[in-house]
Amino acid sequence: MKINYYSVQYQFLVIGEAVSHLDKSILEKYDYPWHIPRSFRNFIIHEYHGVKMERIIFAAQDLSELEKNIRLIVENEFS
Repeated sequence: MKINYYSVQYQFLVIGEAVSHLDKSILEKYDYPWHIPRSFRNFIIHEYHGVKMERIIFAAQDLSELEKNIRLIVENEFS
């Protein structure tokens, strides 16, 4: 399967931006280092010309914990 790495990179931007707009009181209920997706989004935005695809691949290897927490937030806070 061929992956479009730029699409994956864009999704990291979306995730980081969404996390930065969630109320801090909501994020504090879930045990996850929320600064990581926000920081990665900022890194991609501000160092766009210097982002190596290897870094995107590495970051995408294990998103299961982030996905689990996002699903919990959607289920518990917004349904």
